[in-house]
Amino acid sequence: MQASTLASQKRLLLLRKAWVLSEAPRTSEHCSPQLHQLRSILRSSSSRTQWRVSAATPTDNVPRVSAPVPAFSGAIKEQLQSYLSLVLEKNKVMNLTAVRDEAEAWDRHILDSAALLPILQDAASSFRSPKLRVLDVGSGAGLPGIVLALLMPLWQVTLLEATKKKCMFLEEVIADLQLGNVKVVWQRAEEAGTLASLRERHDIVVARAVAELRTLAELCLPFAKVGGIWVAAKGPNIQEEVDAARNAIGQLGGRVRRIAAVDSLSAGVPRTAVVVGKIRATPRQYPRLPGRPNKQPL
Repeated sequence: MQASTLASQKRLLLLRKAWVLSEAPRTSEHCSPQLHQLRSILRSSSSRTQWRVSAATPTDNVPRVSAPVPAFSGAIKEQLQSYLSLVLEKNKVMNLTAVRDEAEAWDRHILDSAALLPILQDAASSFRSPKLRVLDVGSGAGLPGIVLALLMPLWQVTLLEATKKKCMFLEEVIADLQLGNVKVVWQRAEEAGTLASLRERHDIVVARAVAELRTLAELCLPFAKVGGIWVAAKGPNIQEEVDAARNAIGQLGGRVRRIAAVDSLSAGVPRTAVVVGKIRATPRQYPRLPGRPNKQPL
């Protein structure tokens, strides 16, 4: 059987799975009001693509979360496609992503970034205001920050990036897409984490960067306000890395809430998200000088 036929059959099975999930009964036990609202925002008449989020490894007695989320509306999908086109075009002259195929980039970057949203929504469900302050640490090409900003226009999203050329590209994206809820900060996380304007000012801190969790904790937790959350996007088999990072997370004022499974229809490897709550202020000595968190993790 040809490879293209096998790929088509695999895709069909995934779409059938998504259709079954979308038609399954949804009770209040499994779906929060925030996720119901999210469904209406993202509903699409042209696609059945969906995501499901569930707690793969609950900790601290956090309840299980399970909710299928419909795909993008036409207008949002058009904006996301425009954004992806900007990324791929700029990628011809700048190293933004190793993925050059448009379909693969849509799956691995857009869908996987959007699949974090139900987890963020659930973790932030106790916040009174929908106008949340969100920080994307090590944003790179704007992932997942730009995607989240497009999906949640009430969120004020800050993209923190250490490379000037990437920051200039992000400013171009903001201008082209007319994103009034996004700003860019050109600075290393170790330095930005000491600034009063950024330190412990955010409801949600998110990182999709490829780095050890102990390192990411020192780069991210100082930005979360007490009562806020930090969500780190990770791959499969993350439990050992989480266990190794618990001490560092505790030193920085955080506590692991759960490891959530991110089940998207992208063709990539299984995804997880580590959800950490900020329970007390980060000690003033953190973050340490640039480079130290990576060379000498807590």
